[in-house]
Amino acid sequence: MIATTTTSPRRRLVLSAFALFAAAVLALLVSLSVAYASVTFIGFAATRSSTGVLITWSTATEIKTAGFRVLASTAPNVPPTPLSRLIPAQGDSFMGADYSFTDRTGTATTRYFIEVVMLDQSTELIGPLLPLSDEPATRLFLPLVVVGR
Repeated sequence: MIATTTTSPRRRLVLSAFALFAAAVLALLVSLSVAYASVTFIGFAATRSSTGVLITWSTATEIKTAGFRVLASTAPNVPPTPLSRLIPAQGDSFMGADYSFTDRTGTATTRYFIEVVMLDQSTELIGPLLPLSDEPATRLFLPLVVVGR
């Protein structure tokens, strides 16, 4: 004996509507993940020393990220200029990484920024941060912000 099940027309209509809704949601999520990228920062610090200023930052995740640049400004009304070449991204969507850069000419009044460079070459500026003391590091803790997930 073969067991068969029958589905009522109403049940088939509900299942079809749900399948269309699920497909639309999936298409929207895919289009958002293509259009946006994100980096989740968990720390950004600047420490003065006798050899300059050590800038460090850590990420929790890096989605569609080409890398980072360190920028600096000497005053609030002065636009930041690049100090570093592109520092390649080491993290991915599951795991972040730790980064550092030393500014040998940095002072206590230098304002530091991290420029996030996405794979599509769009950028986002994080900062500013001032190196306020030799020890311990001045830290900026950033909120967990996820875009395009």
